Amino acid sequence: MNSNSRDSSPSSRDSKKVVQRTLTPNTVIGLAKQVFGEDDEIFRKVCEWMKAWEDGFTVEKLDTMDAFDTARAFGLRKYYDGRSYLRIKKPQHDIVVPARLREFIYFHIAVAWRQSAAVCRTLVDVILQEAIAIVRDIDPQSGIPLDLESAEKGICLVGEVGVEYEDEKRKKLYTGKFDHGIGLFISAEIDPDEGYVDVKPYHSMLAVAEAKDGRMGEARERLLGCLACIYRSRIGRGRPDAATYGVATDGVEWIFYVVRHDGTIQISNILSIGCGQLSEILEGIVFVLEQSQALITPAPSMEEGKDKQPAYISDPVCRPVTDESSTSDPNDEESE
Repeated sequence: MNSNSRDSSPSSRDSKKVVQRTLTPNTVIGLAKQVFGEDDEIFRKVCEWMKAWEDGFTVEKLDTMDAFDTARAFGLRKYYDGRSYLRIKKPQHDIVVPARLREFIYFHIAVAWRQSAAVCRTLVDVILQEAIAIVRDIDPQSGIPLDLESAEKGICLVGEVGVEYEDEKRKKLYTGKFDHGIGLFISAEIDPDEGYVDVKPYHSMLAVAEAKDGRMGEARERLLGCLACIYRSRIGRGRPDAATYGVATDGVEWIFYVVRHDGTIQISNILSIGCGQLSEILEGIVFVLEQSQALITPAPSMEEGKDKQPAYISDPVCRPVTDESSTSDPNDEESE
C-alpha cells in the first residue's frame, strides 16, 4: 500500500480544507483573546499582525535582516568613503565625568561576567542616565532640573521599544525592537488628515541596541533596521528633517549611527571605555541628543502646551513596552 495514500484520501483533503477555512485572522484573534486576554500587550500585537495578514501583508523580522537587506528594502544609501562617516562634535553642554560613574564602571568591568546581555545592560543604563542628566541640567545633589521651563525637561529614558512599520508598496510589515530609548512623550495628538489619535505618542531621539560582549555585529544590524523604520515613517509623515539617530553598544564599546534626511547611512568610529574614552562617549550621546532635539520643529514649549504640537513630531512606529498593555507617561505623576 502506498504510504502517501492516507494523506491523499478524500477525508484527509476535506480536513485540510476545514483547517484552511477556520484558520482566519478572526479565529486567531479569538484564540489569542482566550489565552492572553484583551488587556495584554501580546493580544494587541496579534491583532495588528492579523490585520496585516488580512490586508495581504507578510511579516518581516528586522533581526533577520543584515545591513545590505535593510539598505535595499528601505532605499537607504550606504557609501564606502567619507560620506559614510559620522563626526561626533563637541556638544553645547559641558561634560564632566563624575567620580561616582568612573567608580561604578571600574567595579563593573572588574566583577561582571559580560557574556550576559542583562549584565551588560547595567553599564548601559548608568551611562545613558548620566547623559540625560547633563542635557536636562539636573542637580546631582537634589536630582532636580536647574531649568524647569526648558524644552529638554521631558527627555527621559525608556526600556525596550517595539518597532512596527507597514510598507504599503512591498506589502510587508517590518517588526523589531531596540533595547533602550531616549526620547520625549507628548500628551495627546490628532492627525487632522487621517484622524489618527495616540494618547501617549513617543518621539525617538536616540535608539539604543544593546549586545553582550563580543556580539556587537548583531546589535548594529538590528539597530539599523529599527532606524530605517523610524526614518521611513518620518518621511511619510512629512518631517522637515527625518534624520534618525541610534547607537549600538555592549556597555564598553559604543558606535553611533544616523540615517540622514536623504537616506545616507553615517557611522562613527568605535568609542571604547577600555581605551579611556568615557568622556568621548558621553559627549557623543549628548551631541546626538542636542542634534535630535534641534530637529523637532517646532520645539515642544511649555507655553503652547504639548497637545498643540503637529502630528509629525511623534513616531507612531515606536511603542515603548510597559508591564501594562497601555503605554504610560513616565513624566506623569499618576503613572507611578
